[in-house]
Amino acid sequence: MCVKNALNVLMVLLLTAVAVGAIIMAACDKHPTNVAHDHWTRTLRYSGTENLNGIAAGGNGMFVVVGDAGTILSSPDGVEWTERSSGTHHALHSVVWGGGMFVAGGGMAGIGMRDEVGDSGTIITSADGVEWTVRGTWRGWPFESIAWGNGRYVAGRWDSGNTVLISDGGVEWIEQQIEQMFRVDRVKLVHGDELFMGGHDDCGVSVSTDGINWERAGLNFNDHCYSGGLYMPSCAFVSSIAYGNGIFLLMDESGGLAQYEKGKGWKHLYCGGRGHSMIYDGTRFVIVGDDVISFTENGSKFEQASIDERRGGVSIAYNGDVYIVVNRTEIETLSKGVYE
Repeated sequence: MCVKNALNVLMVLLLTAVAVGAIIMAACDKHPTNVAHDHWTRTLRYSGTENLNGIAAGGNGMFVVVGDAGTILSSPDGVEWTERSSGTHHALHSVVWGGGMFVAGGGMAGIGMRDEVGDSGTIITSADGVEWTVRGTWRGWPFESIAWGNGRYVAGRWDSGNTVLISDGGVEWIEQQIEQMFRVDRVKLVHGDELFMGGHDDCGVSVSTDGINWERAGLNFNDHCYSGGLYMPSCAFVSSIAYGNGIFLLMDESGGLAQYEKGKGWKHLYCGGRGHSMIYDGTRFVIVGDDVISFTENGSKFEQASIDERRGGVSIAYNGDVYIVVNRTEIETLSKGVYE
């Protein structure tokens, strides 16, 4: 009798787990995109030895790529690339264009590295992507993320995210303390709709109108996608944020997506995915992954196209004419497919 009762209890628990899993899966689709309708082509334009970590397209038409060991590369067309002197040996993790200049940030030899006793965080700037000036170094973790909006630059660290760096002109920078619970780190900050937005290390998101005063934005990928151990990792850091068409689109490190629209709040789009990096190209969001590229105008409908090789992509940029994908030590152009 005891064995029979135990088996009955086990069966109830198993059925309950399956039912809960089905509810979560139904509420959060893993593959919401339509069938691939196109084929895009990657063309290798540069291959080096240092890891490349970020790219930005400038208003002057110039592309700038940053990487480890102070690596700076620039190109006017995405095809021919020239190495530039950055003035630092520190790894550069992020670059942004805004206010008529490029601003790049980084720190010690690799992402997540810091110098406990010396200066690690580094900021450099350039008006043209060719000549660069070091604006300063700061003790602690590297600067992993930079955003520009409303005439202000905001730089967030890889960790110890209760400090940000603020500049209203890109020349003079001030370290600003923020409340620990609103820390912003481990994500590329973005500005849009009068808001700075960034992720923090407990899987949530914070927003600010000035880059100094932050508040929680009410999103946690774990609460929606990772309860019950259905997906990994156990804590989903926000890995990419893009803004366009009145919408913030956020991607977690496993490719899951959520969107935020001012006045409407959050909407989870799906859990898990194949994306690595995304941008807004002026008309739609473009998400690049291992072997697919996805498009959406407002987050409600996705289209996919296949890509010829599984290379991923840590960062993507667009200058109105050509898409550039940075992947580890390589730079590739991504040819446009037919999109209707």
